[in-house]
Amino acid sequence: MPERAPAGFTLVEVIVALTLLSVGVLAVAASGLAAARLITSAHRSEFVNSTALTLADSLGAAGAVGSGHLETADVYLTWSSTLSADSLLRTIVVRGRSANAADSVNITTVRIIR
Repeated sequence: MPERAPAGFTLVEVIVALTLLSVGVLAVAASGLAAARLITSAHRSEFVNSTALTLADSLGAAGAVGSGHLETADVYLTWSSTLSADSLLRTIVVRGRSANAADSVNITTVRIIR
């Protein structure tokens, strides 16, 4: 009766398997970090956009004309509100950016005054 080889894996097979497993785990970790960065950036962009829209609505509702800026720890906004020569159109331009990043937004609204 022929002798059977012992069951199991060779050292080379184990090293190759562990190397492939570690590369896969590192790829998953890198994907998670990239996703976290994108989510953080999306939250900042959404906050800037929401704040700028709220400001544009407030300026329109108040009938304000002029320009200004607002700087907080989280956002920097500049705005201008102008009235057309015939006083029928009000144009509001709000520009905003996140204080910590390059996330920016430009919002222009035109309102018809009755």
